[in-house]
Amino acid sequence: MGQICAPSCTGLVPGNQIPDPENCRNYYVCMADGTPSDLPFPCDEGLKFDNTTGLCIDETDAALICGVCPPSCRFSCPVNSTELSFIADASSCSIYYLCSDDDILHLSCSSPDLYFDGEDCQDDPSKCCDGCSVYCYEAFIEMADPSNCNNFYFCKDPEYYPESDDLFTCPSGEKFNSTLGHCSSDATCVEPCA
Repeated sequence: MGQICAPSCTGLVPGNQIPDPENCRNYYVCMADGTPSDLPFPCDEGLKFDNTTGLCIDETDAALICGVCPPSCRFSCPVNSTELSFIADASSCSIYYLCSDDDILHLSCSSPDLYFDGEDCQDDPSKCCDGCSVYCYEAFIEMADPSNCNNFYFCKDPEYYPESDDLFTCPSGEKFNSTLGHCSSDATCVEPCA
């Protein structure tokens, strides 16, 4: 599983630029008090932030070193995987699924006071999977829009946070089924961030 990460200026001097862990096209600036800027700054068009040099460089050169940090929880089963994996339910912290190559098993934590953190049920509610985070683990898959069940993100590349130009709408009369990863006429509407 990925790690939960945030921009950090630990050990850096004011003015240093650090990567936005959710978007390779942005960076934060270390402030005089040792914290990152409240909001990230965008690189110019066609550039990405290079985690090694701390500068915005041509996006083709920065593709492998920009420093994106994946979230700790998945919300859809891996495509064409032969390994067992757990995925979270965006509508409930105590429900999760076990994905296998031919089935999806619905499971619940043993108590409503336990929270699924991407790997196990545990008692710290702050580790509950964040259903508002959308991350493309794989290329050529579709991911639910957590704020509108009629929409989905198309993941054209692996390992990035999709942006507004990746957002599409299901055909009329269909909603997005986040567990299966496709629009469907019988899908239940799930909008954890509406």
